[in-house]
Amino acid sequence: MTAPTTYRVLPFRSRGTERMRARLLLRELRSEDRERALAAERRFSRLPGWGTLPPGRLLGWRADLRLRHALAVIRAEARE
Repeated sequence: MTAPTTYRVLPFRSRGTERMRARLLLRELRSEDRERALAAERRFSRLPGWGTLPPGRLLGWRADLRLRHALAVIRAEARE
């Protein structure tokens, strides 16, 4: 009798889950609660070139940030 095969279980990640998390991140960035918005801004600073922006700059641009930007943040966090 042979030993049972073991499989490495990878975390479940689907596009639907990523999109849902990205929408929540955008909602936090656009929140009226300044603490939540600043926490979301720190997450956006993980994107290349955005970490050098002064604090509060992304909050001024929050109406222009799109789902594709939030998806890039979610995917960058998944790689870490």
